[in-house]
Amino acid sequence: MSKFLKVIVNLVVLFSIVVATALLVPPFVGIDTVMNDNTNTETNIPVGSVAYGKEIKVKELKKKDRIIYSEGSSTYVYEITDMDASAGAYEVKDPYSKSGEAEVVTLQKSVPKVAVVV
Repeated sequence: MSKFLKVIVNLVVLFSIVVATALLVPPFVGIDTVMNDNTNTETNIPVGSVAYGKEIKVKELKKKDRIIYSEGSSTYVYEITDMDASAGAYEVKDPYSKSGEAEVVTLQKSVPKVAVVV
């Protein structure tokens, strides 16, 4: 029984280290992280999820790219559906909502491109 408990405790400690590393290390290597741990936060990121993104220049964006867009205290993950790069206007939609309407956002120099949402 004692060996079984040691294994369980070691697995919990290992899991805690992996989670802490996944949340603390990315900002030091230039990866943006956005966490949604609150249902009151205005965002389209599912509750309990973390979005990781790498900052890229707006000129490098293409259709179907997913971006992390911040507006005030709200942060959203959007998928680019159409763009006018010369004007900086990008038509985006919510990739998590099938009935979501497209909206136009203005992007300046750079924006985080989504690498993964966990």
